[in-house]
Amino acid sequence: MGKNTIEKKVLAVLTTNPAKVAGGVPIFIFNTEDEVQQRVRMFESILGGMGHQIDPEVYVVIRH
Repeated sequence: MGKNTIEKKVLAVLTTNPAKVAGGVPIFIFNTEDEVQQRVRMFESILGGMGHQIDPEVYVVIRH
């Protein structure tokens, strides 16, 4: 890859606590942790990325 190529990119943030995240990427807010866990798999498929749990309330979907 070239010097100026972005190889990794945050595609979305999924959370139950909007106070823990800031803008810059699409943020999706859910009511329960179970709902986030269910939806992160859908977002992985749609966006072509991988979901990563940052803490119990925040997941990110990243393209590697």
